[in-house]
Amino acid sequence: MAAKTFNLDIVTPEKKVFSDKVEFAVFPGAEGELGVLFDHAPLLSRLIPGELRITKDGSVDCLAISGGFLEVRKNEVSVITETADFANQIDIQGARAEKDAAEEDVKNASTPVDRKAADIKLRTALARIKVAGKSVKTPQEKQ
Repeated sequence: MAAKTFNLDIVTPEKKVFSDKVEFAVFPGAEGELGVLFDHAPLLSRLIPGELRITKDGSVDCLAISGGFLEVRKNEVSVITETADFANQIDIQGARAEKDAAEEDVKNASTPVDRKAADIKLRTALARIKVAGKSVKTPQEKQ
């Protein structure tokens, strides 16, 4: 019996990062992780910076995202995010430098708005570091 799948699209302002049928996906929701399977109820949710996990053909791929929005509708799932990178696309040294700079920005933030922006940058950098430690190939490299 074939696995039940749904279509997942992940887009950034620059490009469509991922578009394929998947069996399962886990998203970093604002209230905790959100798992989506075939025939999930309609949903609209805010996403936070973190790790997005995709199960396709029994294997799991991970991406670091910078937050955004998730929409689930009739087995069509869309993620809109500022950045989304597979593990092998992340420069770990660059991500560590981003983390250090964001930590400095958090310390030096003079307004709540500046502090919130710096915190988002820090959480994005931490997600990139976490995902970069995983050896995952993009779907294009697996072909």
